[in-house]
Amino acid sequence: MAEPKSAGDNTVKTARGSAGKKASGTKAGAGAKSGVKSAAAKSKNSGKAQAKPARAASKPAKAASPAPAPEQIGLSEAGMGEQQAAQAASPIAAKQVAAPVEGEGQAFTPPSFAQSAGMADGTPGAGENRQTTFSRQDILKAWWQAARPPFYIVTIIPLILGFLAAAADSGTYHWLVFLGALLVCFALHLAANLGNDLFDHFQGTDTEESIGGSRVLQQGKITVAQLTRATVACYVAAFVLMILGVAVTGHKGLVLVVLFGMVSSYFYVAPPIRYGYRALGELFVFLNMGLTMVGGTYYAMIGNLPSYIVALGIPVGMMVAGILYFQSLPEIESDKAMGKRTLANTLGPEKAIFLFKLWWPAIWGVLFILYLTRVCAWPVLLGIALCIPVHIQACRKVDSINGDWFSLDQHGKLVRIMYLVCGLSMLFGVALL
Repeated sequence: MAEPKSAGDNTVKTARGSAGKKASGTKAGAGAKSGVKSAAAKSKNSGKAQAKPARAASKPAKAASPAPAPEQIGLSEAGMGEQQAAQAASPIAAKQVAAPVEGEGQAFTPPSFAQSAGMADGTPGAGENRQTTFSRQDILKAWWQAARPPFYIVTIIPLILGFLAAAADSGTYHWLVFLGALLVCFALHLAANLGNDLFDHFQGTDTEESIGGSRVLQQGKITVAQLTRATVACYVAAFVLMILGVAVTGHKGLVLVVLFGMVSSYFYVAPPIRYGYRALGELFVFLNMGLTMVGGTYYAMIGNLPSYIVALGIPVGMMVAGILYFQSLPEIESDKAMGKRTLANTLGPEKAIFLFKLWWPAIWGVLFILYLTRVCAWPVLLGIALCIPVHIQACRKVDSINGDWFSLDQHGKLVRIMYLVCGLSMLFGVALL
């Protein structure tokens, strides 16, 4: 880094790194405006370049400003505002290398995560005496963030439920078919997550301040092209597995089951349908995660679909839809401002809260009916009893927001706990019949 010199001397700053050199000079005179010019020579195949020395100033120069912090290497001293400096100090921008800024006040656009890590063309980032290399850990964390695996519990429970019911009726555990169903549903769930991020990004619904979605695009961790390719790959994998499933089981009805899952997951936020923007998200989640997954898994193993399997899928679908509904409450106002219609903002704040308070008791009513009709054994009653105090706590949180809807986001775990408890009680309830 350059060191400041006294007035009357020329100021020369030279920084060498793996990406190349950068030189700059300052020139000022009495009565004239001060200016700063900077030029950077980008690294080529060898990753090295010769720095261009700055010309000496003919007039006395003012004292140079203090050297910038290490994490701000590559940023022009002039033309950088306080907001831009804060961006440079962030965890993500600390790894990024800024392009040269020509002239005062010119806007600074940080490069993407892929470019800064050398992912795009394999070239290292530029910096003073350091080389930014591709980090496998960083990219794995980014894809983990985009995939949101903790939410896959909503997929596993209905699949296991259909698997246990089929085993009880046939006396055989169809492990290979179950594995195929698991892979298909995981592929579609992942495709839905990635596709939602992609199309919400195009729509402008997801921003850095949003609490929905993974925000990997807004944070520059994954590019649009990468996310698009991954989404397409998931749908292709689900389609191929569907063909294999039909070939192994001989049940041609699986084609309709999987195609319905593919279409409904894609058009959740994708144009022209975008049913998630038309207050239909909860309905299709109910159909997919409840009736389709429970019934489809059973059908793949047995080849028919009795009415009691449909009944088993109803409370599961209601629970997953209840998770989605609660997740829409924190953004009830922001979604409406962005033109996204959800069931919650369509009802309005008061009715939305009232519906949430009734949602889970209605699920418990269905579970109690399943117990009375001997579709599920006594563990479902235990599940209901354990969930009641959790639901009371969730209702109190909703009543105490005082208009701060965003604060509900930190309490989403309460509805997920209720789903897990009731879901597990249904699994034991079917297994013990």
